[in-house]
Amino acid sequence: MKMALEKVYPPTDIGVLRKSKIKLVKGFIAGKMGDNQPALKIAHSKEKYDSQKQTFFQQRLQVLNKPQKVLNMERHLEKFEKEKERQSADA
Repeated sequence: MKMALEKVYPPTDIGVLRKSKIKLVKGFIAGKMGDNQPALKIAHSKEKYDSQKQTFFQQRLQVLNKPQKVLNMERHLEKFEKEKERQSADA
């Protein structure tokens, strides 16, 4: 699977490229061609690291955002808090 995803140049293609002396951008074939270089490195999965990273991200989101239940309760209790302040100011 890894070989199928990487860009590999067969020896015949390398010979054609060397004879034609094609120069591509960013040094892929700048005058001469080295051995077979993959076009994209396939990173190994780090399942434990990725799961911990996802857990920490979710925890940070929970700290930033209050649950809807708490927001509803604060909105409901707001009128009682105002009445409490009004009564303490009158007394």
